[in-house]
Amino acid sequence: MGTNSYQKLIKHNVKHTGEDGLTINNIITPGGFFFLAEYFSFNKDEFQFSIDINNDLLSNPLTFPITLYAVLYFHQPKGKICRPFILSSITQEITPSISGKNIRIQLHLNPLQQDFTRQFYNCTIYLALSYVKIESKKMVWSCTFAKEINLSLNE
Repeated sequence: MGTNSYQKLIKHNVKHTGEDGLTINNIITPGGFFFLAEYFSFNKDEFQFSIDINNDLLSNPLTFPITLYAVLYFHQPKGKICRPFILSSITQEITPSISGKNIRIQLHLNPLQQDFTRQFYNCTIYLALSYVKIESKKMVWSCTFAKEINLSLNE
């Protein structure tokens, strides 16, 4: 019996889900092209970071635009709130410049997500990218990149 992408995600994530919740080893895509996200910063209404994508992807203008998917896992609540964690998501289209491979991202939080940043000590951001190959009309996915952010550092 074959496995689909959903089954691969479940199988992987079951092994990497900790006793207290998700870890940075959890994934939101089953695999794909590599990218690196770095230089993270956080203020009250947005996360900022840079994405470094391999040159082959950026050298082909047929791959634009690229869609960024972010799953925000807010955890370690401050005080006594009803939920031990909250999952939220953001989807954003990005159009990188062909002149450079580093793309600076500003991931704007909606008012509800901004409120979550005040209710929790930490947020793990799971990022994935996708684009559609024009010639084949096939959607191509990245691997998952995850980063733990301490929200209390900006208080």
